[in-house]
Amino acid sequence: MQRWDSLRGPLQYQRRGPKEQANDARRAYAALEQSRPSNLGEASYRLYLDVLRARMLDTSASLAELSAAMSPPMTKEAFAAQLRRAHAAAGVPFTLIPR
Repeated sequence: MQRWDSLRGPLQYQRRGPKEQANDARRAYAALEQSRPSNLGEASYRLYLDVLRARMLDTSASLAELSAAMSPPMTKEAFAAQLRRAHAAAGVPFTLIPR
């Protein structure tokens, strides 16, 4: 038993691997391309598309590798935050699997 296992409840989730994340990004990219949300500025819209495109094109890269390849480079935390925001703007949730 790991040190923190007793703190995890029955509804804890684990994120899926990069290939599943790429499939989620592909769905979100398609949704955002079809219609841009009215409350989303042009710069944010372009950044969201860039982040989603990076995730869906390189299915084996880690978030750190993807974030370093962005122009300009960003931290993996910033990349993950932009990825979450892009999914939220597209109305496509991350796919989560129960532990």
